[in-house]
Amino acid sequence: MQDRAIKDIGKLEFEKNSNLKPYELFTQEPYPNKVCKMLLIEFEMKQSEIYFKGIDIDNVNEQNYSKYAYRKGSSRGGDITFTTKFGDLDKKLNTLINTQFPNLIGLSKKEEPNYLSFYKDWRNSFVNNYDKLKAELQDTYDNQEKEDKLKSAFTLTIYINGKRKLLSEFKSVQELIAKNGIEGNYKKHGVESKGKNQECSVCHKVKTEVYGFGSPFKYSTVDKTGTVSSFFNQKKNWINYPICESCAIEMELGKNYITKYLSKYFFGKRYFLIPKTVLPQDTESLDNALSIFSGIDYQLKNSESISSKEDFLMEKIGKISNNVFTLNLLFFEENPTTKAIKIKIMLEEIPPSRFRKLFIDVPKIVNNNPLFKDIDYHYKKKQKQDLRFSFRLIKQFFNDNFYEMTYKIFMGKRINESELHKRFMEVIRANYINKVNNEGFVENGDLLIAKCFLIQNYFKEINMINTNNKKINMVTDEEKEEIVRKVSFDFKKLKRFVKENERFGEQGASTGIFGLGVLVHLVFSMQQASLNSTPFEKKLKGLHLTPRDIERIFTEAVEKINQYSYQNTYKELRELIANNLSSNKKKILKMSNQEISFNFVCGLELGKKFKS
Repeated sequence: MQDRAIKDIGKLEFEKNSNLKPYELFTQEPYPNKVCKMLLIEFEMKQSEIYFKGIDIDNVNEQNYSKYAYRKGSSRGGDITFTTKFGDLDKKLNTLINTQFPNLIGLSKKEEPNYLSFYKDWRNSFVNNYDKLKAELQDTYDNQEKEDKLKSAFTLTIYINGKRKLLSEFKSVQELIAKNGIEGNYKKHGVESKGKNQECSVCHKVKTEVYGFGSPFKYSTVDKTGTVSSFFNQKKNWINYPICESCAIEMELGKNYITKYLSKYFFGKRYFLIPKTVLPQDTESLDNALSIFSGIDYQLKNSESISSKEDFLMEKIGKISNNVFTLNLLFFEENPTTKAIKIKIMLEEIPPSRFRKLFIDVPKIVNNNPLFKDIDYHYKKKQKQDLRFSFRLIKQFFNDNFYEMTYKIFMGKRINESELHKRFMEVIRANYINKVNNEGFVENGDLLIAKCFLIQNYFKEINMINTNNKKINMVTDEEKEEIVRKVSFDFKKLKRFVKENERFGEQGASTGIFGLGVLVHLVFSMQQASLNSTPFEKKLKGLHLTPRDIERIFTEAVEKINQYSYQNTYKELRELIANNLSSNKKKILKMSNQEISFNFVCGLELGKKFKS
C-alpha cells in the first residue's frame, strides 16, 4: 500500500477539519455512504433516579454521525462506546454492562469525578431493566424493513431536566474515544508495542516514540502465533511497521476517507482508488484530484442513463487532461470478522493517460467495425444492438483469473495466443452444451464469436499478443441477410473475408479449418430444412477437435451434402478447403487443439454471413 498517498489524504482531511475536537477526529460512521437506522435506548433521570423510558429511532448520516459517538473496537472486546451495530443482542448488551460501563466509570474517576455516581446509577438501571429494554429493542428492530435491518445500530441516550443528551455530550465518552484513537496504535490484545527514538516508516523522521499497531489497514493479524516477527514477541511488533503518532492519526483519517469515498467495485471486484501527487506535498493537486472523483461520484448517483458505472468511471479518469497525479488501484478481499484485508493485486502509480488509452482510445478503434454492429444479443429473441468493448468481456472469458488479466492489461504484460484460444473455446463449448441440452443461459453463437474477435483485436491494439492479424473488416449491414431454410452460398463474400483478414489470408491452415466450419454450417442448414434438426452436431465431439478430426469431419460433411443435393454443390468452397488442408498438413499437426477448435467454430458461427 502507498503509505505516503494515504497519509497525504489524511493530512488534507486534518487541515480541513482543524476545528474539530480530538474525539470527533476518531469518531466513525457506522455505515459509510448509507443512512444508518440508530435505535435509541432511552433513559430518563428524575429526582436523582434513572428510569428506562423506551426505544426511539433516528437516522444517522455523514452530517450527524459524530453525535452518536461510534468507534469500532475489536471483534473480541466489542465497540469502544455504547454505540454498536446490531447483532447478537445478549452478547452485545452484556458487553455494555461488563465492558463499556466499567471503562466509562473507570475513566470518569479522573475526567469527571462528579459524574461517577451518575454512571454507576445508569448502569444499575440498565441491569434492572435488562429484560424489558431487550424485548422492546428486539421488537423495534423486527418491525423495520429488511433493508433497514441490514444497516441498524443502537446506542444509549438519557433525558436530564427534560432534555435528551447523546453520548457525545459527556466528557468521559469523548475522552474514551480520543484515548482509544491514540492507544489503539500501540496497545492491543493486552500488549503495548512502542519503540523509543526510532525512525517512522512513513515520514522517515526519527521520533521520540513509534508505535507497533499504527497501520490503518490490517494486512495481517498480530494476535496469533506465526503472524509477527521478532520470535512472536508482540511487544516488538513496532519493528515490523513503526509509525509515529502524527502519521498514525493522519493515516487513520486517510483510511476513513478512502473507505468512504474511494472504495469502488470493478465488475464485482472491490478496490481502493487512491490518488498520489507526482510532487510530494502538492496539496492543491491532491485536493483537485479528490474533487474530480467527488464530481464523478455525484454524476454516477444522479444519472439513470449510465449503464456501466465501471466503464463510466474509467473513461472519466481517462479524460483528465494532465498527469499531475497518478492513481493506485488496490484490489483486495476483506475478512468480515477481523477486517484484515488480503491484497489481490496492486496497480501502482498509473497515470490518467493510461486510462485514456485503455478505456477511450483503443475501444474507439476496435469498436468501429461492421462485425460488431447490429448484433442479435439474445438467443431466440430478435433484440439487436452494437457490441462495444468493456472489461465485462474480459471477465466473461477470464473469470477465474480476472485479477491477473486486469494486471496484465494495465501494466502492458503479454499473453500467449494459445491461452487466448483456450479461453475462447471454454466459453464457446459451455454455451454450445447449454444450447444442445436446452438448459441454462445461451448466447447467440455469432455474438460469442464477435466477442472473441473484439477481445483479440483489443489485445492486439495494446500490443498484448504477438500476431500478424489485422482487425476484422466484415460485411456491411446492407449485406447481412436473415437465415432461411433453403439457402445459397456466396463464395465471393467468403473470399473477400479471407482476403481482408490476414489471419486467414496468410495462414492457409487456418483458412482451411475456418472454411470447414462454414461448410459444416451449411450442412446444418440443409438438415434443418429437411429434418428440422441437426444430427450432424454429434460428429463434432462437443467442439473438442484435434488435427485428426479435421480430415474426418471434412469427409463426412461432403458425404452429407451429397445426400441432400448434387455432387457439385458448394464446389468452390470444397476445393478451397481441400487445397488448404492438404497443403498444410504439417502445420495443422503442430497447431494446438484449442486453436484448431477456435478456427473451426469461427467458421461454424460466421457461416450464415456468407449466405445469399
